[in-house]
Amino acid sequence: MKLKAVAVLLALTLAVVDAQNFVPGYNQQWQAPVQRQYPSPNQYNPPMGSPFQYPGQPAYQNPPRYIPGQPYRPIRRGRPSICGGFQRYYPSTHVCCPSGYVLPRPLGVPARLAACCGYEVYNNLTHNCCALDVYRRDIAKCCMDHVTTNGGELTHTCCGDQSYPRMEHKVCCMGEVRNGNPMDTGCCGHETYDKLTSRCCANHTEYDPADDMCCMGMLIGLPEYNHFCCGMHALEAGGSQGCCPSLSRRGYPLQYDVHTESCCGGEVVPGGVDTHRCCGKVAVDLSTSQGCCNGKVYDILLQKCCDGQLVAGPESTSTCCGTQAIPSTSSSIQCCGGHSIYDMEQQTCCNEVVREGRSCAQQSGSPTDATVEIITADPAATPAPGGGGVPDIGGGLILGPPIDNAGPAVTNSPSQGAPPGSPPMLV
Repeated sequence: MKLKAVAVLLALTLAVVDAQNFVPGYNQQWQAPVQRQYPSPNQYNPPMGSPFQYPGQPAYQNPPRYIPGQPYRPIRRGRPSICGGFQRYYPSTHVCCPSGYVLPRPLGVPARLAACCGYEVYNNLTHNCCALDVYRRDIAKCCMDHVTTNGGELTHTCCGDQSYPRMEHKVCCMGEVRNGNPMDTGCCGHETYDKLTSRCCANHTEYDPADDMCCMGMLIGLPEYNHFCCGMHALEAGGSQGCCPSLSRRGYPLQYDVHTESCCGGEVVPGGVDTHRCCGKVAVDLSTSQGCCNGKVYDILLQKCCDGQLVAGPESTSTCCGTQAIPSTSSSIQCCGGHSIYDMEQQTCCNEVVREGRSCAQQSGSPTDATVEIITADPAATPAPGGGGVPDIGGGLILGPPIDNAGPAVTNSPSQGAPPGSPPMLV
């Protein structure tokens, strides 16, 4: 027992010695904690073009933002995201630019409005980017990668590399601002002209339409009101010459005589426009039995054109039903819905659908196809008021199967002596 007590005392002594050797500050006097030294703001904003890595930390460990002159307040960063496929960042404090750079988001700029302009992050609601330069939208505008400061984006518009007020009477002619109302002032090259009285030919020559006309960039000394252009030539409106927009001669249109020729499918073919009509690239004589069906010539005495397809049957003695022809002399063959043919003796047309049988009610069987059945009272019932021997109907109307045509009919016409509002009468 004494040996066991000695062993326990020795173990406790060794434990105290180990605690003194391995626990830091066990035998030392208590000291106040050292105040943490926070880095300056410049350490969180590396210079332009430098790799984004903070002192002693990898690039993806973005420290909380520091506000100079205010107490250090860490910002909850949330979940990280990936920028450029490999770089990790926190959207709560930084922005991923389209170029693949991760830049710190300035204070006061919401994440949904943050945008990049080179190595600078700005508020897209109040600012904009112009060739790597950030400017204010309300006082400047970007014109051809040049920032103009004589007006904002809402009040000014661009003309080349300069801007001018939208509401003033000014027009932009080839990058130069000119005076004039945009409603009646046009540009002809670098100069302006009155659109009410003049025209511009090939964007360099002003002319009077009462004396000249412009055809393919060339001025022709003929008035514009009674002539029209056909290539580089001018033709008189309503004359004997026509213009065919053909591409067979290097894109230039062709002139033809409207009395002996026609323009069909971009080609000039024999046959005047008064006696012929075009069918594809062929002129069909209106005085013959030829017709045109979807660009094809056919004989109207043997065929008929139904929905762009040729079917057998004379033109004058048949009627189209979709892509089929019905002889006009047939009384039983009819058209259903404009697309289906049916025989009235064996079929019927119900809601534009051909059904077998001569009645739609035999096919549907719905309650709406049933007729009204009269439930009469017992023959020994009391006669109706007013005499006549007609028993009073003590029942009502119910829906039932169709009644025989030879059965009693229902009437309540005032012409037969029944007062208004009385129950139906059997006749």
